[in-house]
Amino acid sequence: MPIVRTDIPITAASCNEMILQIVRAYPFCRSEQLTASAFQRSIRTLVIGNGPRKVLYTAAHHANEWITATLLLKFAEEYAQALNAGGRIFGVPAHTLFDAATIHILPMVNPDGVDLVTGAILPESEEYQQAKALS
Repeated sequence: MPIVRTDIPITAASCNEMILQIVRAYPFCRSEQLTASAFQRSIRTLVIGNGPRKVLYTAAHHANEWITATLLLKFAEEYAQALNAGGRIFGVPAHTLFDAATIHILPMVNPDGVDLVTGAILPESEEYQQAKALS
């Protein structure tokens, strides 16, 4: 059963939950909270690999780009599945990539914005009113 849901809009909470589920399902993955957003939403990273090359993938910089967070998490899940099964990712043996690079995945740079456009922040909430006052 897939961890990453692609049939519903992502929220900050569901993003973080999917990251934690990937880490639980695939022990070679790790995660850490980098910081918190203006509205105190956790900004979490997912790390896969042990290689000397450091790669950073980021997504959802702007509110309406929420789908990019889902796509990045789906890539991470497929990569983890390939590693677990001794398979390939984009034609490359997954373990070769794992040993060559450490990939840091930050799927949601702007969790407050994503939650505003996906409906996780309700119009009657104080957060919504604060965000509306900025425009």
